[in-house]
Amino acid sequence: MNYEEFKLNLVRVNSGSGVLVPAMSEEYCYVLTAKHNIVKAGNTIIDIKGVSFDISDEDIFSSDTLDASVVLLRGLVSPPLALSNIDLEHGENITLGGFPSLWEGKPTRDRYLDGKIKDVRNPEFDILCEEFPIQDEIMGMSGGGVFLKLPYEWALVGIEFEMAGSDDEGGPQIHCYNLEVFEKIVSDNSLPLLMPAFFTNFEVLCDSSFVLEGTFFDEEKKKFLSSLLRAFSRSRLSKKAVSPQVLWDQLKEKIFVKNTPSHCVSHKNLWIAWLELLMISLLMDEKDAEHLDMEYIHNLSRNRRLLYSNSTADWSTFIKDIVATKMDGLENNSVLFIANNCNQPPNKAIVNFQSLPTDIARISSADFDFTKSKQQPKPDWIVHLSGLHWKSINDKEQEYECIDPAQTIEKIREEYVKNIAGG
Repeated sequence: MNYEEFKLNLVRVNSGSGVLVPAMSEEYCYVLTAKHNIVKAGNTIIDIKGVSFDISDEDIFSSDTLDASVVLLRGLVSPPLALSNIDLEHGENITLGGFPSLWEGKPTRDRYLDGKIKDVRNPEFDILCEEFPIQDEIMGMSGGGVFLKLPYEWALVGIEFEMAGSDDEGGPQIHCYNLEVFEKIVSDNSLPLLMPAFFTNFEVLCDSSFVLEGTFFDEEKKKFLSSLLRAFSRSRLSKKAVSPQVLWDQLKEKIFVKNTPSHCVSHKNLWIAWLELLMISLLMDEKDAEHLDMEYIHNLSRNRRLLYSNSTADWSTFIKDIVATKMDGLENNSVLFIANNCNQPPNKAIVNFQSLPTDIARISSADFDFTKSKQQPKPDWIVHLSGLHWKSINDKEQEYECIDPAQTIEKIREEYVKNIAGG
């Protein structure tokens, strides 16, 4: 298998391993590793090219309860690296990369172990290796990166911290932490957030957008419609187009549903949702690439605002947080869009926001008078983005002939306008 996409991000941390991850800082990048790799004094990191970096104790941040550390590495720019917070599932193929101690000094010092996800116990998961290295052969790989092959890239999904004994199937199990453990260390110490590879350019997200999850009886038609929307997106993303980085710098936590951690800024689904909303808006407003700037986005946020939650459940489970989110600046007749990490479209795609009680905790009370609420919700409609795709495209499958691209994109535009305006 080709591991070149993440090979340059592997480093040695003293006698163990680690992974270089870009930070939202020009001063340093991060190394994610196991805490037991850190020694009391004289910590050293060596990159895959053999360049050595001495680490100050003040640049090491560790979890109080878990075997995990984040190291600030000054004077080195990390290669881009895809990060993924998707829920891992039993049986998924996985690769561990690191530096076995026995291989130190050899021409090829890095090693890769392929395996499968054996067990998931958030924030931990286990790998069952396809090959069966003994303890001495894997020693030194602790702190190494766990990578998942996604359709268009390898993505870091966790860090290994311990090798256990063989299980009933005869192979060694390797214990790992997911990225949330390291994001929490960064957040708890008020450090700049981890920077995902796509943060400087929306265009790299095009192939992951408009997947149109949900039922389609004609898969070829689904592929055509997805490809058409992705092609439209590329046509509206000029070199001067805004980036996720610019949006984050301008909007910060305003893009989150209440109680969503700020480290979720690295979630790919968040910025795919932003790309989709921007493209839907340009399509509806019949705007070209030259209009996609921060002035357009600020104007858009008064009428169509996107909020993201890291929840993997149906949006009905966090409706209380949605209602409690600050919505300063929204105008009358506005629409609030919601995106989250649920794999399938929600049961209900569009809700009349005015019908939701501000005090959602008292919704079951027969004595509660909605008309006397102190804070009137401003949006007219609340729309789940995946649900909007389903209602506008999947559920209208038979109405799309998929012969003429121009006619088809116009039909899509009409459906989005009708559903957003009519609820």
